[in-house]
Formats: sequence, C-alpha cells, structure tokens
Amino acid sequence: SDFQDRAHIIGAQLVTTFSANLFNEFRGSWPYRNEHHVADALTGAGPMITIAAFNKVVNDITYQYSAANFGGSNGVGDKYQEKIPSFNDNVTFIKGKHAMKFGFGMQQNLDTQLADIYTQYTFRSIAQYTSAKNGTTPQVYSSLSASIGNPGAAYHSLFFDLFGQDAWQIRKNLLVTYGVRYDQYRAPTPP
Repeated sequence: SDFQDRAHIIGAQLVTTFSANLFNEFRGSWPYRNEHHVADALTGAGPMITIAAFNKVVNDITYQYSAANFGGSNGVGDKYQEKIPSFNDNVTFIKGKHAMKFGFGMQQNLDTQLADIYTQYTFRSIAQYTSAKNGTTPQVYSSLSASIGNPGAAYHSLFFDLFGQDAWQIRKNLLVTYGVRYDQYRAPTPP
C-alpha cells in the first residue's frame, strides 16, 4: 500500500488600532490534515493470501512466518482526517502604568478515523492453497481474518477560554503581571 498525507492550513490576523491606548487583535485559522493508505499499482485484486512457512512458539505465543503473500492487502483503506478551526480575540487597553488585556478563544477538533478493510486467508502450505483454489477442498485454509463494515469513529472536541490580565510597571526595573484565566475542554460524546 501507499501512504498519502496532505496537510493544509489557512490563517489570518487582523490588528485594529482604535486610539494610542486601545487596540484589538483577532486571529483565526483552519488547519486540515488528511492521511490514508491506498492500494499500490502492484497491489493485487481480491483477498490477501498468506502461505505460512512455519510457526515458532516463544513464551507461549505462536508466531507465524510467511513463505508468500499475494493478492490484496490488509493495509489499505484506513483514513485519518482532522480539521481544527479556531479563533482568538483580545483587546488591549493602556492607561498610565497599566497594560490591561482581555480576550477569549475557541478551538474545535473534528476528527475521523477509519480502520483498514480487508479479507485475509492463511494456508499452511502451497499444496493447501492449490487445493482450495482448484475447489478440491475449498475451506482448507488455517485461518481467516476480515475487517468489514465501517470500522472507525468520528468525534468532535471543543476547547474555549476567557482571560483578563494586567501588566503593571511599578518602577522602571519592576513589571508585575497578574490575571485570571478560564479554560474548558468539552470531550466528545461517546457513541
């Protein structure tokens, strides 16, 4: 299979000066990412066929080593897609020795994940595969794995924040910055 990955982003910022003491900053962006595995030009049609050469047991776990793989692929069809629209706005007001800033922001994550869809037959030997292909013993395969339907999930997450702060220039060599901030994360609703 081939891996295709695309990532794009659009963003903008607008700074507005209302007076020498008051200005506003607005920023927004929309990142987008789309990645997935697709069949390669050399990927065969139909189900994936594996002909096992031997099994090896290590710590009570059986590992199967292949002599041959051909046909389709068990690594095609997965997808990960994410869009993250966001914006922030804040106002700055300067008065005397104080630079006060107030603002808010919002970000939404829109995610979609899909798993590979495939069928994979495993045969213990070339003779068993040939016997099944010829129709002599069609169900002689040692295992069958399949991922069917629409295996995956789509979910939306929401983040937002509010804040206020003051940068107070007490002396030439002493700046005190203090403030409050509220952040909230709204998790996706489970299926």
